[in-house]
Amino acid sequence: MGGEEFLLLFPGTPAGDAFADAERLRLRVQDHDCSEIDPKLEVTCSVGLADWSLTDRLEAALHIADASLYAAKNAGRNRCMATAA
Repeated sequence: MGGEEFLLLFPGTPAGDAFADAERLRLRVQDHDCSEIDPKLEVTCSVGLADWSLTDRLEAALHIADASLYAAKNAGRNRCMATAA
C-alpha cells in the first residue's frame, strides 16, 4: 500500500480463518533467521485486519484495517489485531 505497508486479501475466507492465517504469517516473519544479514537483526510485523463483508465499500474496509494496524502497533507491535466495523 505504501512504504512498509502491504495489503493481503483472503477472498471467501471467514474472518476467524483469515486471522489465523495472518497470525501464521506473523509467526513465520518473527521466526525467520536473518543472522546472515546481521546476527542482531530481528524482524517482526504488525497486522491489522478488516472483514470486508461488514462494510459496503473497499475504502471502508481499508480504513478499518489501517485502524487495526495502528492499534497493533500501539499495543506493542508484533501482533495481529482486528477491530469492529
